[in-house]
Amino acid sequence: MMLSLIDAGSSPYSIRYGDGCGYYRDDGERLAPNVAFVFRDDAEIWVIDTWYLRARPALIILEAHRWAKTLQQVAEFLTTDLNIPGPYHWIAGYEGVAGRKLNISDQMGRTWGPCADNIIEKDGKFSFGQNAEEVLQKFFREIYEQCGAPVSQPRV
Repeated sequence: MMLSLIDAGSSPYSIRYGDGCGYYRDDGERLAPNVAFVFRDDAEIWVIDTWYLRARPALIILEAHRWAKTLQQVAEFLTTDLNIPGPYHWIAGYEGVAGRKLNISDQMGRTWGPCADNIIEKDGKFSFGQNAEEVLQKFFREIYEQCGAPVSQPRV
């Protein structure tokens, strides 16, 4: 399974520890920019992607479709591969974003901000089959609000 938040770049490498396994991307830097890890005992999955934050240090690049696709893929993996029924508790967030501007994917290439808080985080429940982008809307709205962007913006 390849999670969409980390589908760009080099080939994935696997990683195993006593508490679980996963994979990561290596971009030749000291720290891997993307990691997906499944914990063995509690079916917890972490998906971390720092590539955009490192590549564009002044911006928050919000790709809602990639966030939604990743949430959907995690729920599918838990439901179909591990036979763990939902609903699942999710937490989505950004760290290290104070002072960054939100880049809105529109024809005008606008940015909003700077972002007020260093951490933007929301959580909720999700079941396989739900519309992941709709479920994540409260997280996306929080990003807009923290960056001073009008919440009435078109769907991101």
